[in-house]
Amino acid sequence: MAPPPAAAPPHIAPASRLEARPVLPLRVAAPALRPAEQSTPCQTRRTTPDTAARSQPANGARIGRFRRSVRRLSAQCSRSQMCASPIFTGGRFAARARFPPGSAHTPGPLPGGDGRALPFGGRPRLHCAWRDGLAKLRGVRRVAGTRSGCFRVMTDTKQPRSHGTHRSAALLALAVGLPFLNKPFHIDDPVVLAVSAQVLQHPLRPLDGEINWDSDPIPLFKQTTNPPLLSYYLAPFIAVFGCSEVALHGAMLLFLVVLAVAAAELSRRFANRSWWPVLFVLTSPAVVVSSNVMRDVPAMALAAAAVAVFVRGTDDDRPWLLVAGSLLAGGAVLTKYSAAVLFPLLALYPLLRGRVRPLWALLPGAAAVGLWCLQNVWAHGVTHLQYLMAESRSQLAWQDQFYPGMAVIGACCFLTPALLAGTAASRSWWRVLVYGAAAPLVARGLRSHFLDPPPDGQCWLWSESGGLLIWALAAAFVLLTLRCLWLAARRTGDPAAEVAAQWRDELFLIAWLFAVVYFSVVYVMFQAVRHLLPAMAPLCLLGCRALQRVDRPVRLVSAGALTLCLAAQVVVSAWVAAADYQYADTYRQFVRTMAKALPVSRGRVWFAGHWGWQQYAQRAGWRQLETNGPQPHAGELVIIPERVHKGPMPPGLYPRLEEVSERTYRTRLRMFTMNGFCGASFYAVTGRNLPYLYTKDDTLEVFHVYRAGPRPTPNGEER
Repeated sequence: MAPPPAAAPPHIAPASRLEARPVLPLRVAAPALRPAEQSTPCQTRRTTPDTAARSQPANGARIGRFRRSVRRLSAQCSRSQMCASPIFTGGRFAARARFPPGSAHTPGPLPGGDGRALPFGGRPRLHCAWRDGLAKLRGVRRVAGTRSGCFRVMTDTKQPRSHGTHRSAALLALAVGLPFLNKPFHIDDPVVLAVSAQVLQHPLRPLDGEINWDSDPIPLFKQTTNPPLLSYYLAPFIAVFGCSEVALHGAMLLFLVVLAVAAAELSRRFANRSWWPVLFVLTSPAVVVSSNVMRDVPAMALAAAAVAVFVRGTDDDRPWLLVAGSLLAGGAVLTKYSAAVLFPLLALYPLLRGRVRPLWALLPGAAAVGLWCLQNVWAHGVTHLQYLMAESRSQLAWQDQFYPGMAVIGACCFLTPALLAGTAASRSWWRVLVYGAAAPLVARGLRSHFLDPPPDGQCWLWSESGGLLIWALAAAFVLLTLRCLWLAARRTGDPAAEVAAQWRDELFLIAWLFAVVYFSVVYVMFQAVRHLLPAMAPLCLLGCRALQRVDRPVRLVSAGALTLCLAAQVVVSAWVAAADYQYADTYRQFVRTMAKALPVSRGRVWFAGHWGWQQYAQRAGWRQLETNGPQPHAGELVIIPERVHKGPMPPGLYPRLEEVSERTYRTRLRMFTMNGFCGASFYAVTGRNLPYLYTKDDTLEVFHVYRAGPRPTPNGEER
């Protein structure tokens, strides 16, 4: 007597049922898991009920179990004379069939199964779908209808969220910001602090105060170029802790954390949860050096958070997320006017997907900006933005703004070498053609812009790097558009649909990048790193997406190149940030030293200059020189730094001054961020200046201490 047949697994029908229904298809799938037991693409689970909820310890173990499940299920299909192959879809194992033409199949699910229908008949042919599952674990997806091994970046809007990733990004942000808690006030920090002081006095009229930022005191409404939301945020900290560097920089860490979490969320959506965009954004010199009490990092953080939240709300159809994204966009605009490009950008995302209903959610953010405009009309008779557009529009030619912008992008984003390495490894003729055409075009533009003298090595390096990066991303988008149109014309089905989805994401990111660049070129008086800071997020996302759209061997080369580029960026960022810290600390140290050395009986001390130097000099009780204001009396001291920004000096002052002493501060870093003598200008990149510059000069600042002589009277006498 033959032995009884072995019991079939729960998701495979017994042989008797198969023989009794030879023309019906089978649905082969794992038993449905409870919501708490469902796995994710990064957490593969076995298909049997007793091990469905067991967590996998490592990627290697998950891949091994996945392969064993493939072999087991394929063997079961062979015993049942089915032609199937397992794949990993939606967090479960299902089955997919390749069957001979003409085989009969009609829907007929088995009890307890909810997989895909599989036909009868023929020898089983195992499809290599396990590559799809392994590729999903690595973060890419093989496109149907293409050659074997051709992968495309995944842009699945329903990928699982990971709070652990957000926590790790927040910790990374703290690691970047904590070393600069005691950084001295620098560049435009005194303007923000002056608005905060006015908020504490008159909360409803934040721009009614005055500040001397050039030669004479003028109203804050005319001097500041941005709204006061950041000053409102810092006002309570100033009321409690005073103008403490540690307290205010600690308050600014919140925006760095928001930026990190937003970058992680954007990477989940547009770069398949890759850590590369997050790392390149947070370690960029544009972000690390900007650890000041200025509006640039807060505006960038709120803008990135607005995009991340609004995109997630659109994908998941959650109205409250749409409203939250709109309010964040309004907060970004109320922090810095350049964030106004967010509203058309956020409207573009749902429109690209044929959805109009999410547009209503933009109204709350626009209403917040409208309330600020109404306050301007009530307090000043004209909106602040309208006044700035009439007074502060750039008078430079677009070339004088664009080419310094390329140098800024090249100096603050080190992705270009990785893109070049990926191009060389892919051996793609069209990529080589794109980069080959970009290099001479950028070089020709630089020669035409910098006529006399020609640009030096560092200028060539950063300008060529930024120009190649912008050109490559724009050309890749154009080629992707042409490919999408070609596939749509051929009606190739799934590949065309996937390329179209990829094209929509690329168009959104390209629009984000070029909107920021356009605003900084056309509407800003001068180019600067802070003006292009919001472009770092879409720039890094686009660069990493371009490196993910390659085969696996090329991706390994790209990963190695990305690692080297990231290491170089971290080193350069730390170097430049330390140099900027040391330069800002020069003024704080000099004021402390001079305040202790000067006896009280010497009388009043005058100073000239702005930026952080102005904040510390006024804190010490020194008086600022004004063109049309009071003048120093005979015997009083006047301190004038050599390299700080100074407005017009009072007429007739220099002939009365007699130099008493001179103090020079030097550095061993040989890196400069603000030095007009060597051409470094991180906060105002104009002409041939670069964001940062390595030079042999070691002089940070030279302070000249003068004693004022008698002033001539109208009768010619001196007093």
